[in-house]
Order: sequence, then C-alpha cells, then structure tokens
Amino acid sequence: MVPCSGESKDLISLKLWERGATGIVEHDAPGGDFRLQAFFETPDESLAAEFGGDWVAQEEFDWVEAAKDSLQPMLVGDRLFIVPDWRNDPTPEGRIRIDAHLGRAYGTGAGEATRLALIAVERYLRPGDVVLDIGTGTGILSVAAARLGARAVIACDVDPEAVEVAAENLKRDGVDVGLFTGSADAVRSSAAQFLVANISAATIIFLSGEFARVLQAGGRAAVAGFLEHDNERVRNAMTAAGFEEIGSHSEGEWWALVFRRV
Repeated sequence: MVPCSGESKDLISLKLWERGATGIVEHDAPGGDFRLQAFFETPDESLAAEFGGDWVAQEEFDWVEAAKDSLQPMLVGDRLFIVPDWRNDPTPEGRIRIDAHLGRAYGTGAGEATRLALIAVERYLRPGDVVLDIGTGTGILSVAAARLGARAVIACDVDPEAVEVAAENLKRDGVDVGLFTGSADAVRSSAAQFLVANISAATIIFLSGEFARVLQAGGRAAVAGFLEHDNERVRNAMTAAGFEEIGSHSEGEWWALVFRRV
C-alpha cells in the first residue's frame, strides 16, 4: 500500500506502472487522501522505501475486477460522458458517450491529467479540424476528437505496446484514426489545425518546436500531464517556439495549457 494525496495520485500511479506494476487499485483514505494498492510479481524493498509503502503478500487477487469497481461513469466538461466499457449506464441527454477501456496503457479518464486534456479538446477543437494526438496512450483523446467533429485524427506513441492497445480500443470504438509508433517529428509540416498532448512537461518542452512545425498558422495546441510547478517552463518553451497562450484550466495540482500557433 502506498499513501498519497489527491494531487500526487496520478503521478505516483504512473511511476508504479513504469516500475512494473501488474495492477493498481485506488482506496480512499481519511482527509481526502488515497492509498494505492499496487501489485507486483515479486517484492522489491527499494520500491517500498522510495514510495513510503508496505509490502503485503497476496495469495490470489483479481485486480482487474477490483480496478473495475474503482472506476465510475463521470461527466467531463460540458458535453462528454466517460463510462467504463463494461457498464451500460444510459448516456445523459446532450452528452457524447466515450468508453473508457481498462488495460495496459495510461488514460482511462479517471485521472486529472486525462480529464483536463479531454476538456481542452472539447473547448478548443473546431469541427473539421485535422487533429494530432501525441502520446495517445489508450486512444481516449483521439476518440473524443473524432466524436467532437474532427475531420481526421492522427495519433502516435513512442511505446509500441501503447500503440497496440490504442489500436485495439479504436477498433472496438469504431473510430478511424491514423495510428503509428513514433512522435511529432514523423509528421509532415503544417499537417494539422489542432494538437493535443497529454505527456510530461519535459517531453512537451522537448517537442515544442515540432508542435509549432506540424501545426498550421492559427492552429491550437492543448498540452497536459504536468503539475502547477511546471507551468512556467512549459509556457516559456511554447512561447519561444512561436505560440501564444489562449487558455488554461486545472484540477488540484494538475494543469492543462492551450496555445495558438502565431
């Protein structure tokens, strides 16, 4: 069990996945905090020391079912309804239904960063836009873009397994997306009018020049996946690359910033 705050929950979960977790279940804790129950094939005392957690032996545990129990339908933004794909809850009137798929890649919609990215897509995508989804993960942002009126969606991820997962999810959702393993540097110049990237601050900063290159003049870039203390570094990099900020929103310590290509 790993104790964490609501602000640090997503970041710690991501780090645990990267360290080889086979499953993670969220438990409420007093004072609005959380405990993350992360499952590993073998114990690693260095992990317990790093994250301040405790190892507890489990004879058998169906973490998939436990994770399913922890995910609930949610209203996101003004028009989106994110619902786990194993539930049949009716879609509220005026909402666009998007299935959340539990699996091997990051991005079910349950975390703050993904919700912020979804809200940015809803607010700033224009019907008829060609959209780039950089670091697609499960593909949920590509599905949202398509259902919000994108003319075409191109998605990529540097992780081949994430691309495999996204391909499976997009097929199940019946959404046609140009999907490839790689990043923005493989996209032709001025290819799109809208870009979304729910990735780390360091990667956004590194790719900011590529974001400017692949967007047409006046195109919009929505970036998320970072905490408040990274805002200025992201702003400075995007401004230096030829963008001006046109919007921002936050949830807890997590932020999304939106820019226009000058």
